[in-house]
Amino acid sequence: MPRDRALVLILSRRSGPPWWWDQIAREHLGCEVDYEVVALNGPRPAGPWSPGFFPMLWQCLRVLAAERRRGTRWIVTFECDWTSFIVAGVQSLLFLRSPRHLIVQFIMRENTGTLKSRLKYAFMRWCFSSVHLCVCSSRGEAAYYVRAFGWPERKVAFLPLHTDPSFLQIASGNGRRETGGGKTASAGTAVDHGTGTAVGTNGIVGSAIASVPPATPALVGDDDGTVVAAGRTFRDYPTLLRAWTTLDLPLTIVASPSSLGGEPVPPAVSVLYDIPMTELIDRLARCMIVVLPLEDRQISTGQTVLVHAMTMGKPVIVTKTNGTVDYVEDMQTAVLVPPRDPDAIARAVRLLAADPALRRRIGEAARARVLTTHMPSQYARGIADMVRTQ
Repeated sequence: MPRDRALVLILSRRSGPPWWWDQIAREHLGCEVDYEVVALNGPRPAGPWSPGFFPMLWQCLRVLAAERRRGTRWIVTFECDWTSFIVAGVQSLLFLRSPRHLIVQFIMRENTGTLKSRLKYAFMRWCFSSVHLCVCSSRGEAAYYVRAFGWPERKVAFLPLHTDPSFLQIASGNGRRETGGGKTASAGTAVDHGTGTAVGTNGIVGSAIASVPPATPALVGDDDGTVVAAGRTFRDYPTLLRAWTTLDLPLTIVASPSSLGGEPVPPAVSVLYDIPMTELIDRLARCMIVVLPLEDRQISTGQTVLVHAMTMGKPVIVTKTNGTVDYVEDMQTAVLVPPRDPDAIARAVRLLAADPALRRRIGEAARARVLTTHMPSQYARGIADMVRTQ
């Protein structure tokens, strides 16, 4: 009897395997797993009217038809990328349920109640009616989609987001890593869902840094005395800036101009826009504390920067939201603060800045959590366990 087959469909400008492929290729996932790249010859299409949309659509249709002929059991797409919309839309339109469609790292902006938003959600409910399983990055987010779309609970699942293991090799004391072929993202690399960190052009949330040769791990807790906050949409920088009116530690915010909400920038704060990924990683690796001020949303946000910082052994101050409570424990692997509370942020910064031992303990515990929970191989095994029960 032939083994079940799963195909991972990737939208990318590169023809080679995605960065995480080597991390999962050796895993015993219970079925044959392969990937197919839908090539982009230019920018990602903004809509069906964009020049590159129909070549991309044709590639997706060819792949879907070929996998149906092969008897492929699962087709996997990422987030709400074009591949997810095309596969779901075609199968819903034609009443197809084979291959079973699995969307990992599923994320959709919240329904705001406006007419445009309600129409969008009505379309999504129809488009994704053929999807067998959506895997979200937080439990609260998964519950939200069940309510918002009227889906059965079995259609949505939670699996913690993974990180790039090469971040484990970044020297946290000086922000450097061994060279020798490791690739990095540039300022022009796509930015995922407002996280402010670059992602590879393979459609997966995570690092754009390829695997690097082993480096000597630095001592967790080494730093240059600075604080870094990174990310774009759904960041609550106005609250962070109000917190810094009572602080004099140097803070660097890496964001977009529209993210600050017009709030005055205190003297100790510098703001950087559109810096290369290498510089962002360097600043994260060298800093004393990472702060993630987040808006209180139903959907998950902030996990990419959060898990990257945890992988580097950094103590993180992060807003307690749907997107973070599944990832950290207060005063164990991070410091959680209430939403929209500048005083709580200021107290947490003073606490960590004054206690190197506490920073080291939280950073070491965070890194240990990543090793046991947030590796690509663990994510792949989690997906495999889910599909085996379907």
